[in-house]
Amino acid sequence: MLAPPCSMMILQPAANGPHKGDFGAAFEQEYRREFGFTLQGRAKLIDDIRVRAVGLGAEMHQFQIPPATGPAEPVGYSDCFFEVPA
Repeated sequence: MLAPPCSMMILQPAANGPHKGDFGAAFEQEYRREFGFTLQGRAKLIDDIRVRAVGLGAEMHQFQIPPATGPAEPVGYSDCFFEVPA
């Protein structure tokens, strides 16, 4: 029986932290924490990479958003198709 696919987001490990910047070790620790075991001899698939940026500005502006005057209306529609495994 195959284990179900598991998708987990792992933050970049600190170079001076316990994993010394090793994403694989950080993933295994998180997987073990979440499920209580690790899968030995299994390949890891990286299927998504996300980048987060933080910018600093001179000042922060707040904008007042007026209350809605009616129900929300869609801006547009897109067709979406899903493949169903056989």
